[in-house]
Amino acid sequence: MEEKHIEDIERELSQRLIEQFQLSLRTLTYDGTNFFTFINTRAAAELPQRGHHKQKRNDLRQVSLGMLVSTDFHVPLFHKVYAGNVPDCTIFRTVTEELRTRYVELARSCEHITLVFDKGNNSEEAFATLDDSPFHFIGSLVPSQHPDLLDVRERRYQPLAGERLKDCRAYRTKKSVFGQERTIVVTHNDNLRHGQLQGLTTHLEKARRKLRDLQQKLRRRRQGRTKGGKAPTAASIRKQAHEALSGQPVKEVLRIAVEEGPVPNLTFTTDPVALSRLIRTTLGKTILFTDNDDWTSEDIVLGYRSQSHIEDAFRQMKDPHYLGWSPMYHWTDSKIRVHAFTCVLALTLSSLLQRTLSQKGLELSIPRMLELLGGIRETLVIYPKKPGQRRPRTARAVSTLSAEQEHLLTALNLRRYL
Repeated sequence: MEEKHIEDIERELSQRLIEQFQLSLRTLTYDGTNFFTFINTRAAAELPQRGHHKQKRNDLRQVSLGMLVSTDFHVPLFHKVYAGNVPDCTIFRTVTEELRTRYVELARSCEHITLVFDKGNNSEEAFATLDDSPFHFIGSLVPSQHPDLLDVRERRYQPLAGERLKDCRAYRTKKSVFGQERTIVVTHNDNLRHGQLQGLTTHLEKARRKLRDLQQKLRRRRQGRTKGGKAPTAASIRKQAHEALSGQPVKEVLRIAVEEGPVPNLTFTTDPVALSRLIRTTLGKTILFTDNDDWTSEDIVLGYRSQSHIEDAFRQMKDPHYLGWSPMYHWTDSKIRVHAFTCVLALTLSSLLQRTLSQKGLELSIPRMLELLGGIRETLVIYPKKPGQRRPRTARAVSTLSAEQEHLLTALNLRRYL
């Protein structure tokens, strides 16, 4: 099957889904991820490539997948398989061009469609394409690139309305971003701040542990207890120390110094001023920007939070028990594309089923839903045939069902098959 055939099938399928299920298209979320493979290095395929892997398997070839899903139960409407060494922001330029051609089909059911994506997809070219399309957007910006927004005093932040945003405050302004003036909403969330502070503490301790190990190795060599191997230089120690400081916040807080000598000396300290500034200006904050200038700050924040739908979709595809992408027993580009499309179709059917159950008052996650359905079984008992019988006597019995499974049977009208 050629790539064009998959695109044609998906285009027609998406339109049928929108028409038949009346999916909400007011906000659609896009993002990309990658899946590691065990494809041999010598296999002549272009899609599997080594690159930055989100599951830390940089030693393996990987395949990347970009997907557009509805915020109405993350139903996939578009997907793109691309090489594992291509950055998300690079492929997003191509995706925006393809989505622009899809807009006419999508707009039959919704005139105002907003794309939601994260900062990893930002680029000048992508926004140039979006500006030429009827799509609106909500995105996020890299905080360190906008220190003026981070330095805004907390008293200028306003509380947001609604139970879902009770722990969130926001500062709203305008700023030129990627060549256009955009509406900016900087949010501050105490829960996010607390979680990021815990993460920063963990990363700092991990970096300190690596630096102490490096100090110990230098001390052993200085004492003559380690003699073999290549002698360390100030440059090599400086490189190893910087590798230990993984992540921008850690590099801002920990200060390292390497002194020249027969055996270099490494020292490091924590900068309390930098740490205090990081906590005060950066932690807990998210910078959002959009061209929906008439939307309230609450609508913008909730619209961006709908990105959790695409994250949940990828989480389902990486679950090995039900909708898992892995293992993938293919090593040619054409079959990898078919495999990806099969996985997307599986997510589509599962998401639609989850949506149907929700409409009937049964709120279940996809793994729980499939687990309950898998536990509904029917047993056929065949008794030994007695003399004179033409056929053996049979009886059917359904497995013992929980209250949730009984509810599932009723909601989906499955009893007609028992």
